[in-house]
Amino acid sequence: MPFISEDFLDVSTFTSSRLPRLAVVLALWCSIAGAASPSEKMVFNVLSRDEGLSQVTVNDIFQDSRGFVWFATENGLNRYDGRTLLQFHADPADQSTIAHDFVWSIAEDGHGDLWMATEGGGLVQWQRATETFKNIVVPGEDLDPRKRFARQVMIDHIGSLWVGTRGAGLLRFDEQGQFTHRYPLGNEQQSPAEDDVIYALLEVSAGTLLVGATSGLYTFTVETGTFERFPWSYSDVSTLYLDRTGILWIGTLEQGLVRHNLETGEALAFNANSVGPARLGNNEIRDVLEDTEGRIWVATHDGLHLFLGEDQGFRIYRHNDRDRFSLSDDHVMSLHQSEDGVLWVGTRLGGVNRWNPDSWTMGAITPPILENTAVLSFEDAGEGRIWVGAFTTALLQLDTRGNVVAEFDRESGYVDRGDAPVSALLRDSENRLWIGTMGEGLQMYLPGQNQLHVMRHDPTNDESLSADGIMSLYEDSQHRIWAGTFGGGLSLIDPGTLTATRYVPGTRISAIREDTAGALWLGTDGEGLIRLEPGSGSVHSFRHSLETAGSLGSDLIFSLHISQDRSLWIGTSGAGLARLRDTEEWNQDPSFDHLGTADGLTNNVIYGILEDSARQLWLSSNRGLMRFNPQSDSIRYFPRALGLQNEEFNFGAFHESRDGQFLFGGTGGYNAFDPMEFGDLDQGPRIALTEIEVANKPLHAVAMLADTGGLALDYNENAVTFEYAALDFLAPENNLYSVKLQGFDQDWTQPSKRTRSTYTNLDAGHYVFQIRAANGYGAWSNSPLEIGVTINAAPWATPQAYFAYCILIGAVLYGFFRWRLRVIEREARIRQLAFYDRRTGLPNLDLFTQRTAAALSEASDDQRSLVVITLRLKTFARLRNILGLGSVDELLSTVVPRLTQQMFGAGQATTTCDLARISETELAAYVLLDDPKSEAAIWANRLCKAISTPVYHDGRQLHVSVFAGIATFPQDGNTAIKLIESASTAAQDNDVGQAENFAFYDRSMTRRAIDLLSLESDLRQAIRENSLEVYLQGKFDCGGVLVGTEALCRWMHPERGAISPGIFVPLAEESDLILELDEWVIEQVWRRLHHWQAKYTNVFSIAVNVSADTFVTGRIFAVLERLRDRYPLEPSLLEIEITESVLASDLEKVTLALRRIKDLGHMLSLDDFGTGYSSLTYLQRFPIDKLKIDQAFIRDIETKRDQQALCSAIIALAQSLNLQTIAEGVESQTQQDLLVSLGCDRLQGFHLHRPESIADFERRFFLQGIV
Repeated sequence: MPFISEDFLDVSTFTSSRLPRLAVVLALWCSIAGAASPSEKMVFNVLSRDEGLSQVTVNDIFQDSRGFVWFATENGLNRYDGRTLLQFHADPADQSTIAHDFVWSIAEDGHGDLWMATEGGGLVQWQRATETFKNIVVPGEDLDPRKRFARQVMIDHIGSLWVGTRGAGLLRFDEQGQFTHRYPLGNEQQSPAEDDVIYALLEVSAGTLLVGATSGLYTFTVETGTFERFPWSYSDVSTLYLDRTGILWIGTLEQGLVRHNLETGEALAFNANSVGPARLGNNEIRDVLEDTEGRIWVATHDGLHLFLGEDQGFRIYRHNDRDRFSLSDDHVMSLHQSEDGVLWVGTRLGGVNRWNPDSWTMGAITPPILENTAVLSFEDAGEGRIWVGAFTTALLQLDTRGNVVAEFDRESGYVDRGDAPVSALLRDSENRLWIGTMGEGLQMYLPGQNQLHVMRHDPTNDESLSADGIMSLYEDSQHRIWAGTFGGGLSLIDPGTLTATRYVPGTRISAIREDTAGALWLGTDGEGLIRLEPGSGSVHSFRHSLETAGSLGSDLIFSLHISQDRSLWIGTSGAGLARLRDTEEWNQDPSFDHLGTADGLTNNVIYGILEDSARQLWLSSNRGLMRFNPQSDSIRYFPRALGLQNEEFNFGAFHESRDGQFLFGGTGGYNAFDPMEFGDLDQGPRIALTEIEVANKPLHAVAMLADTGGLALDYNENAVTFEYAALDFLAPENNLYSVKLQGFDQDWTQPSKRTRSTYTNLDAGHYVFQIRAANGYGAWSNSPLEIGVTINAAPWATPQAYFAYCILIGAVLYGFFRWRLRVIEREARIRQLAFYDRRTGLPNLDLFTQRTAAALSEASDDQRSLVVITLRLKTFARLRNILGLGSVDELLSTVVPRLTQQMFGAGQATTTCDLARISETELAAYVLLDDPKSEAAIWANRLCKAISTPVYHDGRQLHVSVFAGIATFPQDGNTAIKLIESASTAAQDNDVGQAENFAFYDRSMTRRAIDLLSLESDLRQAIRENSLEVYLQGKFDCGGVLVGTEALCRWMHPERGAISPGIFVPLAEESDLILELDEWVIEQVWRRLHHWQAKYTNVFSIAVNVSADTFVTGRIFAVLERLRDRYPLEPSLLEIEITESVLASDLEKVTLALRRIKDLGHMLSLDDFGTGYSSLTYLQRFPIDKLKIDQAFIRDIETKRDQQALCSAIIALAQSLNLQTIAEGVESQTQQDLLVSLGCDRLQGFHLHRPESIADFERRFFLQGIV
């Protein structure tokens, strides 16, 4: 019977003639036997219900033109983007959903629409433009789902759709899905059997189809619309596949597989009853696929079959309960290979399996003998075999498939070498095998004589091996053998005498390489990089240094490699890959380049470095294998999903075999591969938008938006979320993404695995959202996916509206600037009060201290000396009492211009000199001098003369007595505060018996020095013996109610009696005793508060004044933490008082310390405000709760209006800063009433409560209940 011509498969001619009768022959034919033999191991990744698959029976797998992979199941259609499975299900109430959940087959037309054959829903179209379904109904068709059975769909070369059905024959539709004709399997007069199912359709030429059905295999001629049945006994033809060589593969449900050569007419049958290697595991064939490497895969009821050729037959991959990476189910239903090379295997009960063919290229070798050990070293053994040293096994000889050929022991014909792990191997140019061990020396094996010689370390023999632990072995260009040892340095081995010459003793040599000049580069364990010139013995070391730019990044080196361009590559621990660019042009202080995780490496630990013929470096690490191209700086990754035996490799376990294979070892095995089989791997993934949400509502047909110009949104739709995916399935869990919204983002985001980006509150305008992606190898997409986003302006955002806005804003700005000007003026007045003396206009102590500090810095830079001169107006207080305050102000107004004239001439204050009023009776000046010894006295005399010149007041001649104290930097102090204090001390203490009206500061000048030393010793003892006593003085609110207390320290000396705090506290501050004194007081107060808290209901807080030293050094925190652990206490009960001198310290330290105090829960008070270093900056910057007005401002407040004004200003300032004010030294009811009227919050002084012991305080306020 005539059938099809010999041009049956010539799709270029598509001519029709005749074909010889089909004959089944016994001769075997192997068109793909020449393909490389793969490893037997297949590692599958499974998608099942747990991963979001709608149902585990996968009838068909299809990748569409945009890169998505679709799965047809018995319960819905699924779309996979590498991370998410999107399910499509039938909804009878929604005609835009799929007609039926049972899907058999998927095809795609030229417009990108998908066509599905469903059981119960017939033919269904998925329209890409709208992402909705259209259910195709054949005119006159019975709509009973039980009779709408579409089993297979195919699209021919002109776009016509062909649908194979059950019982309804072959249906034809045009490109738009319009039904055109029905072709019964019999003829026009004979209806097909109801149970005759068309399983497979294949277009073999223009106008000719092959049809596989229950009743057999047919050829269908489109022009005549007729079927002709193949005259053979096979039925239930389930699949048809035409491979690239023109061979037709015919699968059946019960009779196995047939391979038919359409040119020769020869055919070969494979079934479960066949004899020999070509035997199938089962006769039920569901699918056949040829992959890109020419391998034929067969889906059967008994596993996945790989055809290896006529001699080897089939290798079968089945499910293994003990291997979670095995095939998930033996009943294989469908096969597909995506464009990235991934093989997809759909099963009956196990979902979808994904396998990466590159995993065979990586050559994972995992023999059982290495399962629980670590590979340490490699060396060629000849005949394609390899020596493998491992941690807990004998030295092994393995073949290319990982089979153990021999173990280095007597049973295998070798001599006994012991059980020491083999840490290094070397096969030298004389064919000797050098075996480095962990702790048992170096072994030399002579294969021709089967002899083993052992070198060990002998402490008494300088020519013995330098250490018994061998870390590395190397043969240089002169065929000398070098052994790097653990702790013994480098040994040059003489094979003839088995003696060693030692170099760089005491080091651990982990790697050895020779450069073109004959020098050896040595990597060490912890001592950096060493360059050794063997001839001269010259040694140069290169170490890591934080202070030196370009130094080696780590002193722990695992590997070295000298590339073809003479660069030295260094694999480090923690610093990634380092590079010395030219080993011949090295210098004593070279600069190293580094490549780390910030540059794209997966890990900063590099164990091994090998270079392939394309000058690319292969790097083993703790996170897989990497390939680095120094020319393009590109990095490619190879994680476990791409075929590694393990992602964690080992030090020393890397080797290039003599046949060009690269070997990298780790835990449980190693990888052996040809590096040139991988190509450039530069093809990045395709990218797709998977979802867009606007105002948290998803949009439809998002995949088409990038093609249609993008999004146009209203002004109130300014929150947009994009979801995207890289459609690369090699290792989708490792795909990386980087996005940028042009017009909003300044740069691309850091690469991450995040697939969702949200932008909110976008202004009106045009934006472009761009997406880049990298696949599992690290190859980035060549161009980003872009989608435009336009946000329209709001109706009110018109030019007219903006003009009105400008007018309104102008009016608001005018009002604001007027208000701001008033604020600035008020702040300027407050600043004037804070930094300048109100009476004279001179800088106050605070400003003078700051300027002196600045001058100190200039003096240090200019190598000049700074001198501070303090002028004490000795008769000033007496004149004030006699003449009154106003007259004294007039007196100062006469004296100050004289001083200013002497200091500055006609100019103003400069950085070389300044004048200030630092207290009521003291003026101060600083000058920068070249010769302070002689010039300081001249300056002092000049200033004293300007003051002491008689002043005429109300017709009377007045004399102001003045005495100057001089302090010089750095002899008398190295800080501004110290110099001012020293000069003031000289002015106070050196006015008796002096011939001149000035004195240089001298620490030994005071007669009380010896007495103070004795008193200091007594104070130290008193603190240690708890001889001091804490007194408490109450703080009261405006109504006279006790609201807190302040702790005061008292000292009753056993010999001197009561010592005033004014004596022993400054004494403590001048020594280190202030730290102990503060700690003692804080502990006493804390323990008392702890006692009160446990005993009484209402507990008063206690304030403790802390010195600057205790505060700034941080000692206070150690005290507070220790006490908090021993005596639990509500922290707010302990109030910390600091003086303004604390604030004049390091601002950063003070700020951190104050915030730490606040974080501990304590209140903060600023004591003696106005007498020291008052500054608005301090009050605004530091977290202070309370401001204590010094008693100097309270003392004459009832009689002096300026005192009242100053207190009022301080209180107002505190209130504006939300600070509580406390007035100290309230001595009368008049003062109390006046302060209350000024708005002072708290009062303290003898008028309200005199300090008393803690016991007396408790009796008064706790035991008697007085409040």
